[in-house]
Amino acid sequence: MKSANSGVILILVLVLVMMVGCSEADTPENGELPEALAEEIDRLESQVSNLEGELEELRRRIHRLEASPLIGDDGQLKVVVYFGLVTADRILTVPVLREIGESEDPILGALEALILGPSTDQLSPILPPHARILDLQVDDDIVTVNLGDEAADYATGSAGESMVIGSIVNTLTEFPGIGRVRILVEGEAGVSLGGHFDLDEPLERFDGMIP
Repeated sequence: MKSANSGVILILVLVLVMMVGCSEADTPENGELPEALAEEIDRLESQVSNLEGELEELRRRIHRLEASPLIGDDGQLKVVVYFGLVTADRILTVPVLREIGESEDPILGALEALILGPSTDQLSPILPPHARILDLQVDDDIVTVNLGDEAADYATGSAGESMVIGSIVNTLTEFPGIGRVRILVEGEAGVSLGGHFDLDEPLERFDGMIP
């Protein structure tokens, strides 16, 4: 896919160079290109720009698809997600393997697995079943997840809020190349889920919450 798109871009650039070179003899003394040729050059430049954008988006998608899913013995794709565990003296986030669909974006699949919840009563759910994922963006090492306001349903008290935030951040930083997580609520930055933690800045992995 990469080579095919790169080839198309290269061909368009070569055609553009050839057209400019062949037109030198027809260029008026004032140095201006004929109107038709100038329009054609603009059109080709626009196509090249569009293809470069599409190629960059494909590269990001390929990176995300190759990033973290594991292939189990049964051939199913799996991701690591974190659910909460309350002990006598600590709030922990426990890693669990979850299956996702083959055509699914693995990062989105991991968030949807958090919404589905744990398969055992020993672990605490992180997001309610009706939670909405409004948007998901990856920029360099930061993944930004925009959640509906119902994401705060389980973030009660400082302990509950730390468990929800820690599980989301630890789940998403399982993916190679992702070092920080920015959490938005209804598109707004800095909206605290439970009133105890500042979400103004991207958050790094909570290694101290992993047993």
